[in-house]
Amino acid sequence: MSYLINRLRDSYSSILPKHLSVLDLCTGTGCIPLLFCHAFPYKELGVESLDVLGVDISESALALSRHNQRKLLHGLEAATTGKLDANYDARLNSIKATRFTRGDILEDYVTRSHSSISKSLNRSGQLKWDILISNPPYISPRSFDRTTSRSVRNHEPKLALVPPVGYSRSDEEQGDLFYPRLLKIAEMVDANILLFEVADMDQAQRVAKVAQQYQRWEGVEIWRDEPEIHHNNIEGTSLSGVPVIGHGNGRAVFCYTRTGSDWVCKIP
Repeated sequence: MSYLINRLRDSYSSILPKHLSVLDLCTGTGCIPLLFCHAFPYKELGVESLDVLGVDISESALALSRHNQRKLLHGLEAATTGKLDANYDARLNSIKATRFTRGDILEDYVTRSHSSISKSLNRSGQLKWDILISNPPYISPRSFDRTTSRSVRNHEPKLALVPPVGYSRSDEEQGDLFYPRLLKIAEMVDANILLFEVADMDQAQRVAKVAQQYQRWEGVEIWRDEPEIHHNNIEGTSLSGVPVIGHGNGRAVFCYTRTGSDWVCKIP
């Protein structure tokens, strides 16, 4: 998320919407959208506010998101006794306005849910979103049993880690379950920037390959653990024609439309 913000800042774009909208699917603790609100350089990019919506299927996760929102607001408001930067008011207002709602990302695609993402967005009053971000469940059942650390298995909710089991799929397809659906949602909400977290480089390549099949995206990139380290990258700069940014394992897939390409700086 920090690297996305840096790419937006480094573009020095003056054409971002004054009220930029960000949709976070599978929001979990709400840390990703709240970080975006907190770290975004409003004044530098001419953005007055962020309209942010976090969506999750878990009521417990949504309660935690709202708790974290209150904690962050309390911390910011307590800072009013000190010197404030130029972004303070916009940051505070954006965090206050951030909403969290229940929704099933997979909806009829897998779960036959009556709490679909379409209904969630209708309830929010906004159907179009500029930026879509997601850290979905991406661990396959076999990987969860064999390679996920015991501390994670024992203390993290499995719902947030492993896609729901259903139908006849390979273990790999099960781990990738959310991504085709998220790509369709990105089209539905007319997103210009898309950022997915993934488990590793193999999954990143598979997700990037699917994204490339959509004519919507002018650019598709894979980001490693340290995407900001992109010069003289000895680990390789492309896989199957997809630019690979940074050092470390594959960690995210980034897509942008023609409009979105004007919002983010290009990697040399």
